[in-house]
This record gives sequence, structure tokens and C-alpha cells, in this order.
Amino acid sequence: METHVRVIPVEKTHKTKPKHSNFAELFYLYADALFYPEKDFFKLLNELGYTKLVNEIKNLEVVQNQYVSLFEFNLKGIECVPFGSYWYDKRLLGREAIKLKRFYEKCGFKFNAMEFKMPWDYISIELSFLANLIEQKNHRAAREMIEKHMGWIEKFKECLKTKSRIYYTIVEGVCNLINRFVEEE
Repeated sequence: METHVRVIPVEKTHKTKPKHSNFAELFYLYADALFYPEKDFFKLLNELGYTKLVNEIKNLEVVQNQYVSLFEFNLKGIECVPFGSYWYDKRLLGREAIKLKRFYEKCGFKFNAMEFKMPWDYISIELSFLANLIEQKNHRAAREMIEKHMGWIEKFKECLKTKSRIYYTIVEGVCNLINRFVEEE
């Protein structure tokens, strides 16, 4: 499945432009913003240019509760599944996850599940891996990562659209950044 992430100019999602122009650094910041929100969450959003959103939220506990209700397993299941294999295979750790793990290994990345405490197809881990490829100037592998393993992020974004303004905005920024990278690559 190829990625067809809709192109939206960055100016439409950011009231201010991100403070970083380096793709790798931006992908790392987005990866951090999509892990469970800790005390530096608002600092991350500010660095990504979401100052207005930060001023509207101001309460970390609200964001943490939203994260848990959306992305963690509860009585309703997982509302918006942040794992690529679900969007490709309709199950966690399916064929897509195995293909992704093999791709990581082919690129020299040894996935340590104990270190990350998440499956290897979790959105933050995929974004961190993409950032690492870009940082190493392995743009061919980065493009392959986007085309073969990240097409699900647009569907994930749509799931968030009516459920969380905070996370929808963050994932929309991810989609925009992916598009900018592909265009400039």
C-alpha cells in the first residue's frame, strides 16, 4: 500500500511556524508529542509551533486523560488505534508489523521492546525511526518507510478528527511534515 497523504500547507495548521527547520528534529518532536504526555508536553507543542493550542489547553491532566481514553485499551477497546498494523491488517501485530520489523532490521535498527515498551508499529516509534533515517541521510530508506509503512497515518488522523482537537492537530502536522519531506526529497 502506497502513501497518499493529503497535502495541506503548513501555514493552515500552525498559527506560528515550527522553530525547527530540520526534518529529523521535527519528526523526533512529533514522535515525543505522541507518546504519553508528560510535564514537557506543552514545551513540545510550543516548539512545534502550536502556541495557540497550548494557550487553550493549559491542563496536562486533561491531555493525559484524552490520551488514555483514545489510545489505550479500555472497556470500549481502543478508540483510535496508534499502531500501523491495525490500519493495514485490522489486527495488532499482524503482517504489516512483521514487514515493518524486517524493514527496521534491514536498515540496521535492532528493536528493543523492553526499551520502548510499545510495539514497533506504534506511531511514535515509526516517526522516531523515520527521523533516524533522515538524520543518517538515508533518504532512500526514509522514502521507502513513508511509501510502504506509513500510509495508515492519514486514516488514523481521520479517526481523531471528531474525538480530539489536540491529537488531530498533532497528527495533521505529522501528515503535513511527511508531505513536505516527500516534496523536498
